[in-house]
Amino acid sequence: MEKATPDKVLKDPDFYQLPEFERIKVLDKIDPDFKNLPEGEKLKVVTAFAGKSKDELRSLFVKEAPIYEKAWRQFAHGSGQLVETVGELVNKVSKVITPDPLMQYQGQRIAEGIKQIGKETKDYWKADEYQNKFHGLGGEIVNALIRETPSLIAFSPVMKTTGSLAMSALSPKSRVAKSVVESLGTGAGYTAVNLAGRENYDLKDAGVDTAIDLTFGAASPHVAKGIKIISKKVDPFFEKIASELRSLFKIAKKTKHREATIKIAEAYRSAKEGERLKVLEMTDELLNRDDIPVPVKRKAAEIQTKIKEDLPEPVKEAGAESTDAYVDLKLDDYKKVASQTATEINPKVFTKEEWNKEFSQPIKTPIGTVKMGDFQYKKMLDKRKRDLFPAIKPTLEDPLLIIKDRDGVVFIKPFILKTNGKKHIEFISVTKRFDTEDVVVSNHKIGDSKLEKLLKRQVLYKNAAAFCKV
Repeated sequence: MEKATPDKVLKDPDFYQLPEFERIKVLDKIDPDFKNLPEGEKLKVVTAFAGKSKDELRSLFVKEAPIYEKAWRQFAHGSGQLVETVGELVNKVSKVITPDPLMQYQGQRIAEGIKQIGKETKDYWKADEYQNKFHGLGGEIVNALIRETPSLIAFSPVMKTTGSLAMSALSPKSRVAKSVVESLGTGAGYTAVNLAGRENYDLKDAGVDTAIDLTFGAASPHVAKGIKIISKKVDPFFEKIASELRSLFKIAKKTKHREATIKIAEAYRSAKEGERLKVLEMTDELLNRDDIPVPVKRKAAEIQTKIKEDLPEPVKEAGAESTDAYVDLKLDDYKKVASQTATEINPKVFTKEEWNKEFSQPIKTPIGTVKMGDFQYKKMLDKRKRDLFPAIKPTLEDPLLIIKDRDGVVFIKPFILKTNGKKHIEFISVTKRFDTEDVVVSNHKIGDSKLEKLLKRQVLYKNAAAFCKV
């Protein structure tokens, strides 16, 4: 243990947290010259920095190291700790895998060598001084996280395997429960390695780590949901209409018309989902009812005008005389049509020559021509898509629906994939406008949840002939 010296004691912020008489006692013991001073002089020495906080004293006595040095010292300390753990694991494994005393001895010597390297690394980089630490509760958490990073990286395969086994064994239905099981399972792998390999890691440490894993697991889905909400793209329609609907809501609240207030709240939720048709229907209802106050009707009419300004020209439905820019579709209704009109295709991977022959020229769609994106061939070689090459062109040339989504225009067509048996899929091609061209940027199949969301969007085109068959 390092011997205390007067210089070190006087530069230690913790020393000044002691009462004055305790400070005098400490210096009396370690410094003979101080002991011989008159009492008045002793008091001057020990009260020189009275009233200053630990942080102020630290700034007086200690020159702070740069942030990168603090982080590196903590990381290197963690690396030494990892090497020590590996050494201890080698030591234990060598005793188990062979009964030969000589082999065990050799294994133990190797283990001791590894542990010595780890110890030297830890001791050299050990962050005992204030200049080597991040301060406060948050700083201690940062210290711990940086120190543990090498071990987390090294043991991640063990952790992932344990977490996966736990998930497959228990597979709870709740998202939170799944997250907790995965976090606890993953943490169990890390905890087991530390219990086996670290001399100073005991059941108390394991309990603390398990509690942290439980907390992280329970919080993760909520944190992820929050991040998703924050990062979610704002629909231009909602951005334009939101403040108007809020104003309308305030007017309705002032008039104390309960039904109008409820309808406007519903309209706001629909606008948030990009459902213009529903917002139009709700404003229509407000305008057509006699009991709705005049200020509410006036504002509702303004909002309706704004919505209609953004509506595209109505698109003619294939095989129908009437036109309609919106088609109100439910998932069940779509499924009935899709099951009767799905096109059968054989799985096939196109060669580059076949692809160029198929898509070298612009493709004519019901709403104009589109160009195939330059990287779509490489994307379609993905093992999840490679059987679906034959679905692309029919989806663009003869779609069942064309929908305006936030990210572009979506062409939808149902297919029956002839594999081992017959598999029904919904295939989409997505186009985006670049300068004056509409370019296909994605081709893939989708599930019911994504399809249901798309059906709530603006429908630009509906193959009425297909819908009439059902």
